[in-house]
Amino acid sequence: MGERRHIPDSHISLTMVARPARLGLLVEAELKGVHWLRMFESALAAQARFWGGQGNLILPLTKGFTDSEVFWALADVFDADAFVTYAPTWREMADLDPGFYNQQTSAWRQEITERANRQEAERFISDADGKAAFHPRIPEEQVKLINRRLSPLSDPGPSDRQLEWFDGSNPAHWPFTEISEFEVLPEALTMPVIGASGAARRLLITALQGRAPDALRTSLETRGIDSIERRVDKYDVYGAVRDRNLPEHPGPWGLSMVGLSTFYTAGLLRAPVALVAGDSPWDFALFYALLRMTGRAWWLPSWLRRDAAYRMSLESSIQFDAPQEGREAVVVSTSSPETRDRTAETMLELHDERMDVADWRDVLPSEPMRVLATDTPGRARICPLVDGRVLELDTPSPSLVRTKQAAEMRWLSEARSADWAPVRNNALGRSLLTGGSDMVRTSRNGVAYFSTSSFIPAAASLESVVVRPSLRPLPLVGQVQELLRQQGWQCETSDKAIYARESMALFGGFDQLCDAIRDRGIRSIIDAYRMKRGVGALLSSDRRRYLRYANFEKLLQTDDARSVVEPLLDQGVLTRGVVFKCARCRQDAWHSAATPPDTFTCGRCGLAQHADRDAWFGTAEPVLSYRLAEVIFQLFEHDGELPLLAAKDAFGSSNDPLGRGYELRVTPPSEKTQEVDIFQSDGYRLWIGEASTCPQLDEKRIEFLSHLAGELDAYGILLATSEVAWSDATKEAANRLFPGPWPRLRLLAGIRTHPERDSDDESGA
Repeated sequence: MGERRHIPDSHISLTMVARPARLGLLVEAELKGVHWLRMFESALAAQARFWGGQGNLILPLTKGFTDSEVFWALADVFDADAFVTYAPTWREMADLDPGFYNQQTSAWRQEITERANRQEAERFISDADGKAAFHPRIPEEQVKLINRRLSPLSDPGPSDRQLEWFDGSNPAHWPFTEISEFEVLPEALTMPVIGASGAARRLLITALQGRAPDALRTSLETRGIDSIERRVDKYDVYGAVRDRNLPEHPGPWGLSMVGLSTFYTAGLLRAPVALVAGDSPWDFALFYALLRMTGRAWWLPSWLRRDAAYRMSLESSIQFDAPQEGREAVVVSTSSPETRDRTAETMLELHDERMDVADWRDVLPSEPMRVLATDTPGRARICPLVDGRVLELDTPSPSLVRTKQAAEMRWLSEARSADWAPVRNNALGRSLLTGGSDMVRTSRNGVAYFSTSSFIPAAASLESVVVRPSLRPLPLVGQVQELLRQQGWQCETSDKAIYARESMALFGGFDQLCDAIRDRGIRSIIDAYRMKRGVGALLSSDRRRYLRYANFEKLLQTDDARSVVEPLLDQGVLTRGVVFKCARCRQDAWHSAATPPDTFTCGRCGLAQHADRDAWFGTAEPVLSYRLAEVIFQLFEHDGELPLLAAKDAFGSSNDPLGRGYELRVTPPSEKTQEVDIFQSDGYRLWIGEASTCPQLDEKRIEFLSHLAGELDAYGILLATSEVAWSDATKEAANRLFPGPWPRLRLLAGIRTHPERDSDDESGA
């Protein structure tokens, strides 16, 4: 209820896009005997084999990686469809750790030769080259945490898909497409040659230009595709990726982008360009994420700081490339603020300049660049709703690329709307999308699903196996109810929720209601109706106050109150009527009427009677009185305006679709019902919270929010008060129960529940 933009019940605006699956690749960063620089470079090179591989994210796999704020921040923005681990094959280990590889193969050769013969030993070693040298094992609790918070694609059923392994030698696992399977490929591939460089430079060049692993080169050679070597100029590392320096034939990254383009929202290029300084794998992960999600970033580890050629290329890019895009250059670091500050001081010392520094959190884009099929991003279409559903989504299919066999072409379709967004939750996708693939997820941008049926006949065309599922765009309250239902909870709207909903309907929406609450003229009228003593008449029949037009003029301090009163009448916030006194039981009561009636019926004794001078208190003619809509009276009586204003202050500046729910009654299994003030979605992010006129919340109340947040996998907790500050006890309990980074905690104080006073009013108070 109360969505940010008005959405007719009969239609929804949708944009359909096609794209390759986005991969979050977890790479072992603590492997004994192999430096993380080499592991990362090998993992990055493996991405060149797969469609859209350039756009994938690389993340350090450390023992406590799910405790890292950097991991959650990058994974949240990137929004991967799948997380897998990098498990290098023995063939890749020959490059990563030649000594270990030679030692292991020698041991195999000797053992098998003694047991069988030399030929059998060589066959075993050849077969082993394509098998994983080791499989990184991730504890089940960490896998569950990733699935709950980030909602990657998962198998339907009682247990989620475990993190799969990934390498640069074997065919692509579902849902990825192998480039070598495309029907049409470029006639040649440009191979960057790095030369005898150190591990850091090799990793950097691979990040910027890609590297074709041996398996890709071999498969391309069998199709007659030439490899043209191109040496990377060490004095122009960053310049090599500029458009004017692109070779005639695509390189490894360019090959992975066949039929794809990078799209971004307006204003993204105004974001700063970050120079990431530091030697940790998280520093490199941040650099690579920013490179992919903002279009440009730089990396300066200590290994390259001493390289004069690299410094020259880096300084040139900072001096010229960022300003040409109208973007500021800043220095950040995830590992060392001292390194960041020192780099800012010395990076441009030859130019007598100092770079600005920033917190790494502040350079993450609010909306990242996205890799989409070039021919499918379309315009928004108005789709009719039948019984609350879009019956068949127009699933797009890429036409610029095709695999030799239809079953090998794998891509995701995504339904996006500027007016509606589902919260990102692992349990929600299949409740919103039915009749298509079981592989569906609610993503950062909408609902994404695997685009073809699970069974594809050998001779079938791609168009014949594209699914066309049904979409049910539930509002936020419906989504929350569905998620809690799956957990065995009950959720229903409370009386206060109905007051809020109906008040929004009268004023024309959430924003209009909040504006009215803080409007001096409108608020003075509403407050007058709630006073026990004041202007107008307080009737015993319903214990409600009724105002006349002269009362409005007095409240608004004007002889012409029409500009305020007439719109309220048109909206139904105020209703005209007359106060009559019953001739028999003598009760004063208000009767709705646009003009004074000739007769009326007493609501207490039931007497039907003429409306005469005695009934309207002896005046020359009846005087109109005005009633305030009861739902608005009840909204304020129950402090229902506070949660609305808290949500307005917290999320009013968002550009994402907003979903709202207030005062919902939730009942855990075998427990008492509790009322929760705030349910708010900011795009894909679900926030829950409390709004209070008191500066202190009971700790048990905060504990219940923690329990509820866990059931809903909420993105954030919002605690708001109209007092100037929360009590120390409340802040201590909230920070202890929500230490971050998930769910995020936001404490708001000083929520303004009344219009601002003029300076004259304040001085006279």
